[in-house]
Amino acid sequence: MKKFNYLKQAICLSAILFSIETTNAQVGIGVKGGLNLSKLTIKEENGLTNSFLPGGAGGLVFNFKANDLFSLQPELLYSSQGTHLKTSLFGDFSSKLSTNYFQLPVLAKLSFGSENVRAFVNVGPYAAYLMSAKTKISAMGQEEEVKVDFSEPSVKESANRFDFGIAGGLGVAFKVGPGDLFVEGRYNLGLLDINKGEDTKLPDYKPMKNSVINFSAGYIFFFGGK
Repeated sequence: MKKFNYLKQAICLSAILFSIETTNAQVGIGVKGGLNLSKLTIKEENGLTNSFLPGGAGGLVFNFKANDLFSLQPELLYSSQGTHLKTSLFGDFSSKLSTNYFQLPVLAKLSFGSENVRAFVNVGPYAAYLMSAKTKISAMGQEEEVKVDFSEPSVKESANRFDFGIAGGLGVAFKVGPGDLFVEGRYNLGLLDINKGEDTKLPDYKPMKNSVINFSAGYIFFFGGK
């Protein structure tokens, strides 16, 4: 229940943002999309290598601008993540774990520059829920893809479908028409172990947490205010 509270608190925080009432505030709504490079923090040993897996991300962006410097930005995103494991200890073996999350970041955003071109930085928490997952295994010239069934008791006991972490990034926004065209680089660091199966954790076990580099572009319209 504690893990569910992370998601509930983030949703409540974003709902509060919608009720902000200030005569000079501007409200923005837009869309974004881009590329994820992700992996899990898995311990590399005995010939095992862990590399980034590419995926997509995108969704809706909301922005509540208090003034030219500061704004709050919640987002509703789809995020394709995972990790790519390889080893040659027992022949060529590769395993690609692909995970699809619904993600809710709530970011504090600082912007600097002129009216037409502004740089920005943002940071804040995110909550996420794992909607689906699959594993693609390649070994001895053969491939097999297996969809993760979260209704199976063994998967229920070991898979943590909730994630909570910290997101931070920087980018540039350009004034185009009634809104802003922006590009951004962001890093998401998960704080929860996605493996909750205690019987799989050896004494030197390293928690498996999400680590995601994201590059995105989008457009946001602004309404109200000055």
